[in-house]
Amino acid sequence: MRRRSPLPPLFKSWEAIEDTTWDPPDPHIAAGPNHVVVIVNSSIAVYDKDGGVESAPDTLDNFFSTLGSLPTSPFDPKVAYDHHDGHFLVVALSGFTSTESYWLLGVSQTNDPTGSWWLYAFDATLNGASDTTNWVDFPGLGFDEDDGVFLTGNMYNDSDIFQYAKVRRLYKSEIYVGGGATWYDHWAMQYEDTSTAFTLKPAETFGAPGLEYFLSTRWSGGSDVTVWNYAGDTDTLTRQATVSVDSYATPPDAIQKDTADLVQTNDCRTQEVQYSGGNLYTAFNEGVTFTAGAAVRAGSRVLGVSTSTNLTTVDVSVSSDSRDTYYPAVKYLPAGCWIAVMAMSSTNNYPGIVYTDDASAPSGLQFLKTGEGYFDATGGSPHRWGDYFGAAVDPTDGSIWMYGQYARSTHDWSTWIGNVNCAGVTTTSTTSTSTSSSTTTTTIVTTTSTTTTSFSLPSTTTTTSTTLPPVDDDVDDDVDDDATDDDDQTDDDDDTSSDADDDAGDDDGGGDDDDDGGCCGC
Repeated sequence: MRRRSPLPPLFKSWEAIEDTTWDPPDPHIAAGPNHVVVIVNSSIAVYDKDGGVESAPDTLDNFFSTLGSLPTSPFDPKVAYDHHDGHFLVVALSGFTSTESYWLLGVSQTNDPTGSWWLYAFDATLNGASDTTNWVDFPGLGFDEDDGVFLTGNMYNDSDIFQYAKVRRLYKSEIYVGGGATWYDHWAMQYEDTSTAFTLKPAETFGAPGLEYFLSTRWSGGSDVTVWNYAGDTDTLTRQATVSVDSYATPPDAIQKDTADLVQTNDCRTQEVQYSGGNLYTAFNEGVTFTAGAAVRAGSRVLGVSTSTNLTTVDVSVSSDSRDTYYPAVKYLPAGCWIAVMAMSSTNNYPGIVYTDDASAPSGLQFLKTGEGYFDATGGSPHRWGDYFGAAVDPTDGSIWMYGQYARSTHDWSTWIGNVNCAGVTTTSTTSTSTSSSTTTTTIVTTTSTTTTSFSLPSTTTTTSTTLPPVDDDVDDDVDDDATDDDDQTDDDDDTSSDADDDAGDDDGGGDDDDDGGCCGC
């Protein structure tokens, strides 16, 4: 039996963007040399690495305002820092019809996110330069070490029926200088069994593998995941391998303290992907059965896949028979470990934020922020809680920044930032020189498309099956679609989490280290 190690303590911790009236918040985070950028539905904020406010929370409507009139307020936001070239990237979506659907992209002109940004609006209804009748949902954002930035999404028709996944490759040599942007599209990728692939996520690439990698899980459960690679010099997307993993099943909705209302956990679609040290790392929701006849609990699967052997190097279910964990984000660190952050709730816990590492999972959890009350802000049970949390590697000291939401005593949500490193590794303060711009005026550029495409639509695509993946319905559940009344506040952000010493396992029991996820359909 593996000896359980103490979980690493938090180095820094503070409250960030408060409830914006959007549900779910979809919190995401990126760290640069001197700044931490956080983003939610539908606001963005910038902090220094001690929690000081560099740019107060503002709406994404304002952030993208110089692009002109958009079909809807931006939603499903993601943020990343490309440490290879020193730029922050922000992606969000706007519009959800076959005539108006866009990937919105912001590129910081330097490594200072409080300076100037180049902004782009990419027509997602196009495959290459050809019109379709589909719109994009659930975006992915990744980059390679060379000239590629990659946007992904799930494409739906106007009846909200899934059609196929799409990959759009952009060129750093164009967007990192504010030039006109061309793209190369791939769509309707298939799994080995010829079914249509769902939710391909591009990797944030650490190192120089010479390829960009993508990973996809089975949204409703299965016993494999699929890896693709992308050759940037030829714009070729190749299905590399179908990788066998421990079986995983659709998660149940999560329980929470003091109410019979449940928290929605969605499905098994993969979350963000990272390439580091020859492996791909990702995490996703799953359902876990511990004892025959017992209730299935929501768990968080952490997965590592070798890109050379196409075998798993990490396959851990962060789960317990007395608590639910969901919406995990994982990052592998230069110190040689991985850390995952996720939501947790149980009959003894309101929805809060916890984290674990490779030495402590699956049973050991530490609170980043405890929940303060049950959540019931979005209509009836189950209540929308999210599609993802965020984690980011600090490019200066190799620590990890974590970001998620917790339920407040007012039964809505707020968000919390934490900084941690591997157990036994000390995080030191590193000062970097910023090359910030002297202007904050946003530059708008005109986008153009290439006519080069790959992958034709399969003639066997099903559009009527009731087992097709569901649409991510952020738009339907947003309380305030124009997000102009955001009540984000960051006063008193100097408080650190008083719960840093709590072990979530102490409240609701620990799981068996040998327990694996249940199989789909068993």
